[in-house]
Amino acid sequence: MGTNKFIERTVIPDILKIVSFTKNLHYYSYAEHMSEEFFPQSGYKYKVIVDLKSESYFKHLLKKVPSPTTLQYSNIVYLLARTKNNIELLYTQRLYPYGRLWAHITEGKDRLMFYINPLYFYGIRLRIENILPPGIHLRNLTYLMLLKNGILSLYASSFALNEKEGCLILSPPNVGKSVTVSNAAQDGMFYLSEDISIVKNGYIYSVPYTNTYSHRLSKMKYLGPISYFFPSTTPFSSKFKDNILPKSRLKYIFILEPSSTNEITTIPLEVAIRKIQLLNEIEFNYHCDRIILSRFYLLNEDISDTKKIERDIIEKIIKQANIFLVKAKNPQHYYQLIKSVII
Repeated sequence: MGTNKFIERTVIPDILKIVSFTKNLHYYSYAEHMSEEFFPQSGYKYKVIVDLKSESYFKHLLKKVPSPTTLQYSNIVYLLARTKNNIELLYTQRLYPYGRLWAHITEGKDRLMFYINPLYFYGIRLRIENILPPGIHLRNLTYLMLLKNGILSLYASSFALNEKEGCLILSPPNVGKSVTVSNAAQDGMFYLSEDISIVKNGYIYSVPYTNTYSHRLSKMKYLGPISYFFPSTTPFSSKFKDNILPKSRLKYIFILEPSSTNEITTIPLEVAIRKIQLLNEIEFNYHCDRIILSRFYLLNEDISDTKKIERDIIEKIIKQANIFLVKAKNPQHYYQLIKSVII
């Protein structure tokens, strides 16, 4: 992995560890800024490795490309190898007049390696036509690796009363997920996550390195697109680092919606599944990621099979929990409505 100095962080306790050349992985929603260690003693089953590589490294790989394995989408993705345990992809695209973008991806059952060149990592902070920031590709690849192993990532915040009573909070963007979790943590509840939550075998796992709400609170946001070159360096969870649980058993699911009235009601199973799947597509929009689509095409895999796995897990967790639709006039009202159910 070159001569870079690496940092290691537990991104999800007992599940996912990252080994990275940098603490800042822009747009990698699971861990945008890994400033401090929240769970240094936690084990892990899956690993993500991120490193920078020189142009010569990728050109050497290009010589190994078997033919024909090229997919053209105004960019080029090569299938380097496919074995029982690993899939290797090579992505390249010319960025005039600066040079060429490169990414080398190796997918294993329990490991994901993501190598990119400096121009791609430092130069692409916003979408440029069909070119996405590398952190988005890494996010989508992590999502797929975990999903294939029965672990669901949700576009959701979460908190817990204790280790046996955890609450998932879902909503469209800017409705009140993070505000609700913040209010809960300030009220003495345990913090789990503020933007992405992980569910496995009936438990919600903490995801402490998300940075969405911190960016929203930053004064840099007023600079518009320029602010993405100066992301917040402090995870929102740092405010509650003495009150974070590694995991809690899932007991409640709350879907938040803005309304002219304050009310909390139960919700039918099929309606809940549909809402949660649609909300998840907001964050994990891998169906709009050309590297991911190229991957499915080259491997001759059906993307609808992935959607079915996701749906089946969502249905399973809904059946294990009490689910409610929460409507409120103001984001500050959601927690009080939720509290009336859980206390």
